[in-house]
Amino acid sequence: MTTIHLDNGKKIAYMKGSPPVFLTRCNTILENDKITKITKVKEQEIMDANLEMSTRALRVLAVAYKELPENYDKEKEEEIEDNMTFLGLTGMIDPARPEVKSAIEECERAGITTIMITGDQKATAIAVAKEIGIIKNKDDVVISGEDFALLTDEELKKKINQIKVYSRMSPKDKYRVVETLQEKDHIVAVTGDGVNDAPALKKADIGVAMGITGTDVSKEVADMVITDDAFNTIVSAVEEGRNIFENMKKFIRYLLSCNFDEILSVLVIFAAFRVLPFLPLQILFLNLLTDALPALSLSFDPYDLELMKRPPRGKQSSFVKDIYFFAAVAGIIAFIGTVSAFLVGYLGIGERVITNWEAANGLTLTQQEFDHAVTAYSQMLAFVATLSFELWFVFIARNDNDTPLLKSKPFKNKYLIGAVLISWVLLLLVIYVPSLQMIFSGFKEFDVAYLLTVEDWLYILGLTIGLCSLIEVARYGLRSNIFKKLVAKIGIN
Repeated sequence: MTTIHLDNGKKIAYMKGSPPVFLTRCNTILENDKITKITKVKEQEIMDANLEMSTRALRVLAVAYKELPENYDKEKEEEIEDNMTFLGLTGMIDPARPEVKSAIEECERAGITTIMITGDQKATAIAVAKEIGIIKNKDDVVISGEDFALLTDEELKKKINQIKVYSRMSPKDKYRVVETLQEKDHIVAVTGDGVNDAPALKKADIGVAMGITGTDVSKEVADMVITDDAFNTIVSAVEEGRNIFENMKKFIRYLLSCNFDEILSVLVIFAAFRVLPFLPLQILFLNLLTDALPALSLSFDPYDLELMKRPPRGKQSSFVKDIYFFAAVAGIIAFIGTVSAFLVGYLGIGERVITNWEAANGLTLTQQEFDHAVTAYSQMLAFVATLSFELWFVFIARNDNDTPLLKSKPFKNKYLIGAVLISWVLLLLVIYVPSLQMIFSGFKEFDVAYLLTVEDWLYILGLTIGLCSLIEVARYGLRSNIFKKLVAKIGIN
């Protein structure tokens, strides 16, 4: 870059630039107030000084000047910037923020590789990269723009995973780096603030522009803009994104399992006995409770510190890969519990219970009314057992197959605890407040409520807690190496 100034009636051109290129434009040097011809020895001294400054992470610029004739042609830039007199080197430092190194380390733990593409000299780039932890060992490759341009596409694909620092890169080179990484099936995020970064920002899977120093062009083509220009903000965004994704999986895992149970129970019981295991209002109450409070509270599950220790998902990975086996197994187990609760009342103890209830309330029932009461009792058992199971099961559904229940700290979500307690209160109100039970049970035909006994609760709690324990045992099997080898063998992704 050259600017022209008027100094004591003389027109002086001042030039600054990269020392290696700069010296080709200078033929003299100002030293001890004397202008002398630059020799090869002096050029080497300048380059040695440049290297020494660069290795201290300084951005080095050379400075020169030239007195112009009165009739110079400002359109002839090459003539103006030729035969300059070298003045010296300046070193500037733009230190990395203190939090950058720890943020890069966190990225590494999360399976995210950080590379640096810069316009600085190679020595400066290496010094900065070592300081912030991008370069850690001798296997980490640093390449300059000149050497990069000589690589064929095939050579670049072979080497690109080892290259951690790119120096003196042009916009075209940056674009090529992004394109090659994508061809290697990497998901690429690019940060940038200048016009020269725009092609790479546009090509990247996620373009991140700087909100403070970024140009309008870079912000326009980027997918997101960070307002504080801090690298650790990007890491925080990754953490938040992973947490949102995990909470979505918890929500889907829970509802998929619960709804599978309810649908299958209705189909099987009705096909076998021509009666429904739940009344329509009971199904509505089940869905309102499970789909509302407990399910929604899973979206507020606290951030798990282990999330940033897991590798990223691949582009071809399925959203439900970690869900469908668990949902199928849990749904079948829940279905067995619902059907068992209904059949215990319908084919087991229902007649005895209703006979005692009839005598206690001074009722005289016809056979049709008696059968209806047995069905109502069976439906109540299935209804309470299903809802009880789902309120226990939500603590299992909130963690994935690789995490045992106790290690997941099941009670750390205060919103979930509150939702479950409220759901239990609503369930007990529906059971034990006669006016509400008349709405949600088949006993409304008799205008007399049936209040669940201790015997009923012992059976329901034993069944539902036992089934939840069985699901956790099944999940242990899903974590086993035998199962993982079987899945890999049959090619399920």
